[in-house]
Amino acid sequence: MSLNEWLESARGGNLDAFERLMDATQGMVYAVVRRILIDREDAADAVQETYVRAFGKLSEIRNPDSFPGWLRRIAVTTAMGLQRSRRNHFVEFDDDLHIPILDDQETRWSEFQHAAMAEAIVKLGESDRLLCERFYHGGWPLARLAEDLEISESAVRKRLQRIREHLRKDIEMNEQRTLAGEHLPGNLPRKVIELLARPRLTTIPENPVGRIWHLIQSHLPKSVDMDVSETVTDEQVREMLGDLYDAGSDIGGGQGIHRVDDAQHLRAEITLPLLLACRGRSGPQSIVSAGKVYRIAKVGPAHMESFHQGEWLNVSESASLWDSMGLISGMIKGLYPDKAIRWEKVQLPLCEEAWELFVDWNGKYVAVLGCGRYKDRIVEYLGNDPRRFTAIGAGFGLERMACAHFGIDDIRKVEGIRLS
Repeated sequence: MSLNEWLESARGGNLDAFERLMDATQGMVYAVVRRILIDREDAADAVQETYVRAFGKLSEIRNPDSFPGWLRRIAVTTAMGLQRSRRNHFVEFDDDLHIPILDDQETRWSEFQHAAMAEAIVKLGESDRLLCERFYHGGWPLARLAEDLEISESAVRKRLQRIREHLRKDIEMNEQRTLAGEHLPGNLPRKVIELLARPRLTTIPENPVGRIWHLIQSHLPKSVDMDVSETVTDEQVREMLGDLYDAGSDIGGGQGIHRVDDAQHLRAEITLPLLLACRGRSGPQSIVSAGKVYRIAKVGPAHMESFHQGEWLNVSESASLWDSMGLISGMIKGLYPDKAIRWEKVQLPLCEEAWELFVDWNGKYVAVLGCGRYKDRIVEYLGNDPRRFTAIGAGFGLERMACAHFGIDDIRKVEGIRLS
């Protein structure tokens, strides 16, 4: 029998059918009450009381499809009532306060809820997601958000409330899909969605990553800022690289890539999507782009699976690798006046010549950026004659640069830091 058939039978007083409903929904109910109640025994009591109340109100349900959301609301009300009766218990907030809280009382997040929220955040429009990031991660007050958006504080409040309602509805739909036997989070691997949902720190100037990217851009004042795709298809890589494809397919510097499906993966650096976006843009240009990149890696003080990179592409008839390295060296010396730095020559598949810059961080030299002159094939791909034009690229590891600049000993701490 289906969930709706069990519901109809239970409404007629069939206890076996009601037991089937409880088996199918108790995971969701427990997750809901556990976000409100700290004590496991209290949560178990709330689950039991939820079903007692629900059984007595089954006749109220007009649309069987609304049963999961209806049951969820009973669970929330029951848990809140039990919480108020336990005067010596207080709601504990998770460390992840940057996640938008849908209800003030619902502050404990199950694994399912984290995954559902991640999927909902990824689906937000660009402007709504940016507002969430600046409000929840950046700590922007309503007055500053209103000034930035050129609307009233009241309008900002309404917009945030609308976003929360949208997220709530998306999560409830996921709960219903799960009850119907579908696997969260739908058509994308859970890991991919979790990575995509992490905040884009380059949009938050109070964060060390956002601050360091602003300082880098101040040394490249004539560059145009460009957003690029977070995914790259295998066909795009193959088409761009041609006979360089085998050499260039080791994307991510020897680390694995996160595949979205059989045909595409999350970007492992900004370089490829930026070159793809600039295809055919012939003539001189200076472009910067920054954002999250994704690699399968062993997470530690110097490595994460989702981190931020900045990229600079400079195409001109007078571009010089040595001039570019000199400009970058001056920038680095300004950022780290008391630290030792050094350049090392490296081999990069897209470059005729390339160098990496290392900075002393925690007593070790760590690579924070790379700079190179692109091969003629890439210059042609961009729509230029390599006999006239030269293309220089530079990529910046923003978490490492921020850590070395602000004295942070572990890149995993960067997301939670706000600068004054």
